[in-house]
Amino acid sequence: MQKTFINQKEMHRTFKDFYLKNQAKLDAVPVAKEIFELQMNKMNKFDTCWDIVIQNSTGTTITKHNTKVLSAEILNKINLLFYNYCIKNNMMVQIPNLKGSIPTYMILSDEKFISKMDYTCNFADQLGENLADTAVTPEEVADLKTLRTSYESLAPRPRELKSNIKINNQELKEVAAEILHIIKTRLNAVMQSLYESTDEEFYQSYLEATTVEKVGYTKTAVSGTILDKENKQAVPQAHVIISEANIDHLCQGEKGGFRIKNLDPGTYQIQIQAVTYKTISMELVHRYGETNVLEVEMETEE
Repeated sequence: MQKTFINQKEMHRTFKDFYLKNQAKLDAVPVAKEIFELQMNKMNKFDTCWDIVIQNSTGTTITKHNTKVLSAEILNKINLLFYNYCIKNNMMVQIPNLKGSIPTYMILSDEKFISKMDYTCNFADQLGENLADTAVTPEEVADLKTLRTSYESLAPRPRELKSNIKINNQELKEVAAEILHIIKTRLNAVMQSLYESTDEEFYQSYLEATTVEKVGYTKTAVSGTILDKENKQAVPQAHVIISEANIDHLCQGEKGGFRIKNLDPGTYQIQIQAVTYKTISMELVHRYGETNVLEVEMETEE
């Protein structure tokens, strides 16, 4: 679900930037103000649902997993000592319940794993003063009991989270559709009638701010031209090198143009190189969803 709406979420960012930048101008027109405020509220609702859906729903399961690992380790240690004690004292009835290993415990269901810990804790209590003969310390038993209680409290929570995420997924789907519907049926018409002929640049900015890229489409991260400073012609065989991203892009466009799509957000050192030309170095700050445009003019070496 998150992947379906990631491009729409990016549109929300550009939409909010556009509105905040031009709020005074838009708020001066009542109908525009009403629709923009409605959209901002719906986008805020979208963000709330989004945060719940993509929250570390594994946060609880990670805690649960870590608790299970610790529990399995101490359970394994205690059971090995109890197993040896039972062998020495011919207590064969208890032995099957003390068999296991950490990998075995880790794949047990919650119910069976808790049952295993319960048996070991009860067996320790039954030993009483004889516990010392097993080499298991009271502190280790106490630790196992604490972990058992912690694990039991965590066990049902992933199911609760799953239900909560399912509900918010549906709300996310509904509000996302509402946002796009309002743009298509109301806001586009208002903005077109107000600004298409009177303020074309402003209207184009609005269109760009409400464009949702197609799912699976990778937006260009860096584009531009590399030209000879003197004759303004394309520099042949120019390379755009971004070492941190392992990119060495050969520019083959007849007009010196180039496009680089795959680039994670971050700060990069870029070099523009070409035979017989001076190397150009620059710093690039690339943000998610943006296209950095570089207009480069190279000088020939003396």
